[in-house]
Amino acid sequence: MALASDGSPPNNVTVSPAASLVTPNNDYTCAVESSSQWPFDKEAVLNQLAVNKTRYPDGQFVSQTILVADTGFDFVDGTGIQFPKTALRKLVPFPAAAGSDPGAMTGPLSVDGINLTARRNSPQTSTADTYRFHGVGVAGVAIGGRTFEAERQLMSSPIGLGFASVTSPSDGHISPTVLSDALSYIIKDRQISVMNASFTINGRIPGVEQLIKDVASRVVLVVAAGNANNELGSTESWPAMFGGDPGNAAGGIVITVAAHDRDGTKSPFSSWSADRVDLLAPGCGIPSYSSNGTAVMDSDWAGTSFSAPLVSFVAAWLGAYNLNTREIKARMISSVDASDALDDVSYSRGTLNIPRALAFGFNRYDVIVGGKKKTILSKDNKENGIVKLCGKEFYLSSLSKVAKGTATLHVWPKNPDKEHPEMMKRLPLCNRKTDDAFSLNVTDFRTGEIAEVSLDNLIDFTSASR
Repeated sequence: MALASDGSPPNNVTVSPAASLVTPNNDYTCAVESSSQWPFDKEAVLNQLAVNKTRYPDGQFVSQTILVADTGFDFVDGTGIQFPKTALRKLVPFPAAAGSDPGAMTGPLSVDGINLTARRNSPQTSTADTYRFHGVGVAGVAIGGRTFEAERQLMSSPIGLGFASVTSPSDGHISPTVLSDALSYIIKDRQISVMNASFTINGRIPGVEQLIKDVASRVVLVVAAGNANNELGSTESWPAMFGGDPGNAAGGIVITVAAHDRDGTKSPFSSWSADRVDLLAPGCGIPSYSSNGTAVMDSDWAGTSFSAPLVSFVAAWLGAYNLNTREIKARMISSVDASDALDDVSYSRGTLNIPRALAFGFNRYDVIVGGKKKTILSKDNKENGIVKLCGKEFYLSSLSKVAKGTATLHVWPKNPDKEHPEMMKRLPLCNRKTDDAFSLNVTDFRTGEIAEVSLDNLIDFTSASR
């Protein structure tokens, strides 16, 4: 079916939406051998968290709850699982009367989870669902997966999980109104700050745009792009199509995530869009968990369903540092590893870089010094010189990002309206000019060392979000 320019069906077409899980691609093998830094560099993440701690002590964290809208969770008592019990959050219950308006929900945080399709107060998985333990794997990734398993036992984390099963307990089907039901629910359960969605709906549900807008001030919706290997918009796929360009979400905050292999290229199964996908994240060989029905066990997963919770993990950490939802979306876009090859694949043209995203309080410069990559974190607010990029002059302070491609530059000017940083401008890739200039001396916040940064040694500049 051909879509209108705004992504909606033609007026003469009646759509009967159907919802389905973004199913895993576990038969897919990553293109490059594994490394200790996959799916992220744990040491670099821990180092950045330690640097942040000098400015944001643990006591200043804002508690974050990620609502995992997936196939459910059977281990809510914390027995036999690799999640700290403190990570398992209680939720507001549905009202007792069947079919009651979610607006009637009252009372304490008293249930272990909910089922959005059956409207019951239990996140238990459905034995009729082929992928019933998909949600266990997604939940594990959302708190760092097996990569962060030891750290979860040792460090105080502000991030917890709430569980919302989207599948019917009786037959495993997913209600086509699951997105609007989820959004209506989180309007009432105000502890939820991130919702991770691994389902797709092939038609628009009336009123969803308004619901997404209603929760935008406090909830980031992180969505799997899907594993259909098609361009989002060529066929309908919601809520993924709300991502990318902020205008797609009509005032909501949606981050849509595609998958990439270990070499940084798009995974062959992953859907994509330069307009509707925000960024790519690792999507194969993701170390998390599964179950045999009685216990949780180690398992590696593949698919965009496991790319998205990596972004939810980072979004929750940023929220814990009190970044608002619009700042979080802007940070996820500006902090990527940019690549010319991804120009038509995602809005950011890049892949998730967790340490860079977490360096939100610093101007971060990645440079080559003596043939080796070096990262400089600066808090010098005087870095406001004029730079010349692709033949055009900018104040450095007016830019969110500058990254060097093969012979190109990725330049992202900030939005002058500071209330909406996510609306920064996606300039076309441009070719470097012989008279381009980017030269300044930068003091590293951690060491006091002064380094010279120029277009010759620059890899990436990402400005502070705060």
